[in-house]
Amino acid sequence: MIGLGADDVQLGALPLAHSFGMSAVLNASLLAGAAVVLTRRPDVAAIERLLAAGEVTVVQAVPTLFARLADASSAPWPRVRTCVVSGAPLPHGLPERIHRRFGGRLLERYGMTEVSPLTVREVPPGGGEPGDVGTPMRGVVVRVAGGGDEGELEVAAPSMFLGYDGDEGATAEVLRDGLMRTGDLGRVGAGGRVTVTGRIKEVIVRGGNNVAAREVERLLETHPAVAEAAVLGMPDPELGEEVAAALVLRPRAPGDVVAELERLCSDELASYKRPRLWHVLDSLPRTSSGKVRKGELRELLGGRDGRDG
Repeated sequence: MIGLGADDVQLGALPLAHSFGMSAVLNASLLAGAAVVLTRRPDVAAIERLLAAGEVTVVQAVPTLFARLADASSAPWPRVRTCVVSGAPLPHGLPERIHRRFGGRLLERYGMTEVSPLTVREVPPGGGEPGDVGTPMRGVVVRVAGGGDEGELEVAAPSMFLGYDGDEGATAEVLRDGLMRTGDLGRVGAGGRVTVTGRIKEVIVRGGNNVAAREVERLLETHPAVAEAAVLGMPDPELGEEVAAALVLRPRAPGDVVAELERLCSDELASYKRPRLWHVLDSLPRTSSGKVRKGELRELLGGRDGRDG
């Protein structure tokens, strides 16, 4: 997929206990005879020095690390020819910022530890359609459950797992008829092109209306002052759940940024989709593979008033 060869040096900044770091970086490099520069942890300053010095040709990382690298400096990455982003949705505006740092290909992959990779696309500087993750790789099947236009994505691939070790119940929940239920919502268009629109478990039910958290997050990420955004449902005695937004802002963000975001949401979203609770944080709790820990975030926000963070 990325043409990895013996002359390449991959950045090893992903946890090697996860599928992304173990398979895409370490094992792929061993098979290709490429080198890997390992970092003990995602130290942005140290990684930036490696890239600017021309020590690395291929960077595979989660969107969070790419965003932090893009903010760290404007120096070019002279030997980087390919960047691969995976592990979490690609935020609005990030492709443009990555492309400014190097002149090669930016690829986005979609998959999960149980069956990965599934799809790949080359990302243009503008990013393309939100949620577009490309077309299935050879031998991969991606379809909408029940055959509808949009719904839960089901997949099958030669790389699919056999099941969860020692947990037949969990295995039976996700495997059926040779396909795996991904838990992702999406649609499959012309030529098999896949668009991921959200997570089933991240659908907020506010007063009987379904709100896709990812739709709201994508809109918030378009604001230049927003570095990271996470949208989730918080318990509400009347509505069941209320839409809450947790934000990490860029340095020198304007003091009235929440008011600006409220106006943006008012212009672009139906009333029931707009966040009513706003929290500004120094950082979002994330797993080692870059995903936001929304359960932990929900606990963190539980004792806050939901306006100024």
